[in-house]
Amino acid sequence: MLNEAVDLIQLTVDMNAMPRINRTTEKKLVPEIDTNKCLILLESIAFGTMAEEALLRRYRASSNVNLG
Repeated sequence: MLNEAVDLIQLTVDMNAMPRINRTTEKKLVPEIDTNKCLILLESIAFGTMAEEALLRRYRASSNVNLG
């Protein structure tokens, strides 16, 4: 369930974030998506995985973030 939650949150955030990052001329935000709340939830999941190395590895593997 961890992988599915991370994937869903990232896809949801991308709906508002990617047009701004790509600097497209059409910057249509989806007002129903609270990007801040999604990121807070993603952060909570990340912090929750820190207690166990196996969970942390699963989180890092499922996230699209390249940390180095």
